[in-house]
Amino acid sequence: MKEVVMRQRLRSQRILVAIGALLAFQWSLGAQTPAAAKRPLTYDVVDSWRAIQGTTLTRDGQWLAYALTAPGDDGEIVVRNLRGGQEYRSPRGTAPAFTADGRFVVFTIAQTKEEEEKERRANRNAGGQGGGENQAGAGETRSGRDRARNQPKTGLGIMTLADGKVTTVEKVGSFSLPTESSTWLAYYKGTGGTGRSGGGGRGGARGRGAGAGAGRQAGPAEEQPDRPAAGREKRKDPGADLIVRNLVTAEEVTVPEVTEYEWNKAGAWLAYATSSTDAAKDGAFAADRTRPLQEPGV
Repeated sequence: MKEVVMRQRLRSQRILVAIGALLAFQWSLGAQTPAAAKRPLTYDVVDSWRAIQGTTLTRDGQWLAYALTAPGDDGEIVVRNLRGGQEYRSPRGTAPAFTADGRFVVFTIAQTKEEEEKERRANRNAGGQGGGENQAGAGETRSGRDRARNQPKTGLGIMTLADGKVTTVEKVGSFSLPTESSTWLAYYKGTGGTGRSGGGGRGGARGRGAGAGAGRQAGPAEEQPDRPAAGREKRKDPGADLIVRNLVTAEEVTVPEVTEYEWNKAGAWLAYATSSTDAAKDGAFAADRTRPLQEPGV
């Protein structure tokens, strides 16, 4: 009887020792595997990490939109139905905005990373070659570069949530949706919200004519008025096209030479300012959008 008990104890001890050895072996493998799999992080890895930006919801909470961006890739916009699970994506989309009724989402389309890099290289090359230009040629070249630089580099996307179809527009600097209206969209083909004027423009404050002191020479403490160089005329840059689009019918009208624009809350009125090479066309206007679509101000 004692021998049987002893044998059982020895067998139990052997089993426990075997289990302990097996666990120790597995633990040692588990401790070594992560260390062997670890790799040092590099900037290449960081460039592939994506971040969520510009998160927005429709008013009823049914649709969610956000941009997935990363330093090393072009990114995309994601539009997801939180109830049905339906999902749409569009490349390079950023800054989404839903219409008040949740039927459309409008967003900016960014440049590709390749286009951005080409532009950076071109700007560096242009800066390095600028010193060798003659005076007249330099002005013309700079003017051409300025026009190219002042063109919008981004585009516009209009997505219909019913089917995910996206309408795209190239070279759009900004867009605006009325807070309460779901019918209208305005988008701007310029690069800023205000126009630029070179030296005050024609007839500007700095373009003074001969006054009471025109025939005498300025003293040491008196500042000479700014005068354009001989053969040059002061100019101002005109505004850019503002496009007003009916989202339901897809009809559009173009308002030329706009520098600023803004909807009222209901979307019934669109206010805008213009700056033209013809000073008679400069002004501030308000267009009634409750009337049939036509060129504002007409």
